[in-house]
Amino acid sequence: MLSISWIPIEKKNLLGVSQFPGKNSNNFFDLTLFAKDLEIISKQKIKLIVSLLPDLELNKLGFDDFIWSKEEIEYIKFPIDDFGIPSNNKFDELKELISTIKKNLILSNPVLIHCNGGKGRSGMIAALVLKAMKEKDTVKKVRENVVGAIETEEQETFVENWI
Repeated sequence: MLSISWIPIEKKNLLGVSQFPGKNSNNFFDLTLFAKDLEIISKQKIKLIVSLLPDLELNKLGFDDFIWSKEEIEYIKFPIDDFGIPSNNKFDELKELISTIKKNLILSNPVLIHCNGGKGRSGMIAALVLKAMKEKDTVKKVRENVVGAIETEEQETFVENWI
């Protein structure tokens, strides 16, 4: 079942980080589990889901993105390789993504960012969002709320160097 780690913003649980919704213990997509995870997402009133999984990873899980088109949730895909950082040619898209997430948070719309395990890539993007919202010590704040977040030195350096 989906476990969302909330990173408080102005004492509200609006920015959530999790593993891939519907991923079972064997690292495969399970439609029954996905339906249960969707209930959790719905109860949390999440209006935007950001997926950081590349197509190759989604295919290994046995998942097809079209399933989100049936839901009344905005779904944005921003692929980042496992344990990686966004590629140099994606910086403008990343700025746009952060802006979209920030707009939702300002409107008090909960946002869920997920990767495969809900730690490295998700934590990194969450820290960038916090930085855009003028939060201090963003890596520390994410790690206080998401155990094992921002898994690599490269991810941590990327956050620290982000404008």
